[in-house]
Amino acid sequence: MTQLKENPKTLQIDELVNTFELRTLYRSIFEAHPWHEEMECTGCESTYARLENLYGCDCLKINDKLYAIKDGNCEVCNEDISQSLVPMWPDNVVDEEIRADQGKKGYFSQQGNLDGKVASFIWGYDLPKINESGKKFEEISERLKNIDINPEKCFYHSELGVSPDYQKKGIGTKMLKSLVEYTK
Repeated sequence: MTQLKENPKTLQIDELVNTFELRTLYRSIFEAHPWHEEMECTGCESTYARLENLYGCDCLKINDKLYAIKDGNCEVCNEDISQSLVPMWPDNVVDEEIRADQGKKGYFSQQGNLDGKVASFIWGYDLPKINESGKKFEEISERLKNIDINPEKCFYHSELGVSPDYQKKGIGTKMLKSLVEYTK
């Protein structure tokens, strides 16, 4: 892990720019602990990670479809692993994830830069009224109403990521504080 040359207080927070560097950071974060989203089976969309990354891993608690990459067939659909595994976060998929959120009402995004490179990112948008991409926004809205919170005044925090090189240094906290300031 790289030692931070600067104090995180000098983190420069700027508008998010979708660059190769950002896509690489996004991929490295979601391929690491605790998600381990490295490869995906084209037959059943089960998630696979390198066995050495799973040793002692608690990620099975958050992702019940995570399997170790090994020779043979998929644990779920029995497809030949050598033919069916593809990277889970290729550039075009990361671009689609970012672009899909950018078009939403109330979109807000920032990136944190340290040592001349992108070290973190955050984005979100106003809470949508309808369900989309596996997110149950209608159910969330109903639950908010049940506790006397107006869903139209709510913000959905979609993504926050900090480079593994800079984690546990307060950068994620700074990014969240920036988002909270925006939502006031």
